Amino acid sequence: MTLWAAAGGLVVWWRTRRPLLASTPLAIALAADAVVLAVKQAVARPRPALIAGALGDRFSFPSGHATVSAAVVVAIALMWVRPERRPAALVAAGVFATLVAASRLVLGVHWLSDVVFGAALGTLLAFGLTQVGAGLLESERISSEPASRVP
Repeated sequence: MTLWAAAGGLVVWWRTRRPLLASTPLAIALAADAVVLAVKQAVARPRPALIAGALGDRFSFPSGHATVSAAVVVAIALMWVRPERRPAALVAAGVFATLVAASRLVLGVHWLSDVVFGAALGTLLAFGLTQVGAGLLESERISSEPASRVP
């Protein structure tokens, strides 16, 4: 998902030449990855017995895929979609994040609580970090405007 966030950011940068706008989903993906690693180390919950040891990451809680996918798609819906289309974009983001979370269950690599918590954590991160990003974008916009002359 981090790679998709970077690719999407490149497209946005190419179209808008606004580096902060283009880099926000990638920054959110990296932040979500960092939070997931910290929580996994703190909780240290083992994966389901069926695949324990088969993956490089032996801890299960929270699901990194569910967290990062929810964070990225919700952030994209919040930042890159026009306000009148945002509700539909958030529904689509929810469907996508749910499919990613369900895939983790079908593959047997996570417990239900891992993906539910991961999706909720990713969504919260997206809402919080896009607020920070919106403030930075406003600062970028104001600083790029020509200074008004005082008569």
